[in-house]
Amino acid sequence: LTVLNLSAAGSVSWAALATNVLTLQPGTYEIDVAIPIVENTSSSAHTVMVYDGTAGTPLATQSQVFTGDVDQMNVPLRCVVTLAVASAITFRIYSTKASTIGSPASNGYTETFVSGLIRRLA
Repeated sequence: LTVLNLSAAGSVSWAALATNVLTLQPGTYEIDVAIPIVENTSSSAHTVMVYDGTAGTPLATQSQVFTGDVDQMNVPLRCVVTLAVASAITFRIYSTKASTIGSPASNGYTETFVSGLIRRLA
């Protein structure tokens, strides 16, 4: 299980980011994340999770199984969640085989491996 590192591209009044935990205020949110996996072994399964640390429960999960020799793959998760109270959210991934999230190419610029969008609906 890996808790993903987070950084923000901007700031909004309904969310705060600190030490890879995103605190969202009560409301309904559309969450759309894509996590690239580099995998050097054969067949594997990966589960992406939006986890509510305040409630101690997953809000949404998405699993994908890859068979054969697949070296790069993308695990997407798109969901709508409603929070009744302010909640500490983390993004997690569980892989059945040794995997790397993203792969540094060292091209001389900042590389982004996990991208996501969170939009407040109500």
